[in-house]
Amino acid sequence: HGALHQINDQLDVFKPITKWAERITKVQDIPEVVARAFRELLTGRPRPVEIELPPDVLADDSDVVIQTAQLDGTGFPEEAVFAEALLALCNAKKILILAGDGAQSGDSSQQLRGLAELLHAPVITTPEGKGVIPEDHPLALGAAYYGFGVARALIPKADLIVTVGARANRDMSGIPELGAGQLSVQIDVDPTEVQLTSPTATALIGDVAQILRELTSRLRGSRLSTTGWELAELDDARNWSDWNISKVTTYQKSVIDTLRDVLPRDSIVIAGVTNPAYWAHLTFPSYASGTYLTSAYFATLGFAFPTALGAKVANPDSPVVALTGDGGFLYNLSELATAAQHGINIVIVLFNDGAFGASLNDQQTQYQGRVLGTEIRNPDFMALAKAFGIVGMRTNLEEFGETLRYALTIKSTVLLELPIQTAVPPFQASA
Repeated sequence: HGALHQINDQLDVFKPITKWAERITKVQDIPEVVARAFRELLTGRPRPVEIELPPDVLADDSDVVIQTAQLDGTGFPEEAVFAEALLALCNAKKILILAGDGAQSGDSSQQLRGLAELLHAPVITTPEGKGVIPEDHPLALGAAYYGFGVARALIPKADLIVTVGARANRDMSGIPELGAGQLSVQIDVDPTEVQLTSPTATALIGDVAQILRELTSRLRGSRLSTTGWELAELDDARNWSDWNISKVTTYQKSVIDTLRDVLPRDSIVIAGVTNPAYWAHLTFPSYASGTYLTSAYFATLGFAFPTALGAKVANPDSPVVALTGDGGFLYNLSELATAAQHGINIVIVLFNDGAFGASLNDQQTQYQGRVLGTEIRNPDFMALAKAFGIVGMRTNLEEFGETLRYALTIKSTVLLELPIQTAVPPFQASA
């Protein structure tokens, strides 16, 4: 009611962006609520939780009994449903797997690869699923994003689609609706995702790795009808996708190709909300689970730089690179002090077009050039880097690769600025 930091309905602010949120009004409820919070946090779909604790409750010195969180098992599909999925997999001739972020946890990616190889099933990912199968694997077909990628060409040819831990949003992925006779099996830890994306699918709800492991085990002793896909057919789809992307991109693909050529295989890339990173979803090969991070459908400006700091702290021996635009970087540039103070050595690739580029391009193309609030007056980023005590480097498209290679050898956070032109992103392009 107007107290410091307080807003009306504060709990309701957190509910859409957390898995579970609760307000504590009595000190006696603290142990139960905290135990519930850890149970929600550590089981099922991993998402943040929030507890709201008013100051008067926090100051109460009453005695309480501490509880230990009882972690529930994730569960396993009923046998009848599992048998239905097995039958579909045994009878299908051409199977295609769509994998998302839900296939990244635990050893899910390893189990996914084993199932794909057993079924001779190619794997398409969402941007969040990149790396669940190495993208130089013969069955890896890259990501689907706003109609780009191979999904449009191959999904109509499959008679069974297996979706693993993916939010199959058809607007963002551009994945076509399934046709008559095409079957769908969806594997997910979260039943609400199945209801939202594939209400008619055979749904296997539970621990994704465990389900994949059990499917593979049972299918090894079964008679499979799959004929697999001709490698030439998959190569044709890849070539078509590359051609389709090259029609639209100007400099972006060459920048991403250079990035991949320079970075070690185990590098972690944080793809922020910036034009080259959008195209990186489609053109940057990722080779291991958890090495390509995005803000998913939230498209959070400012996400890349602070996330890269966390990724480096968690993986100190791996090179970490943040891909960010100038607009997004301005959201969190004060974290340069954090990087310098704690010696968190990452490379920030700052794509500078002097604008919130996607919005600027939208205004110029959709509103007859009427531009409002999308052009940015930027600081001198090199002077800014010097002021924070980190290394600043400005490069160009021709020297980007060599400059990046040198930046990776420096024992400091490096702000690597690359001036670019505003260009069309995938979601404003015609695939």
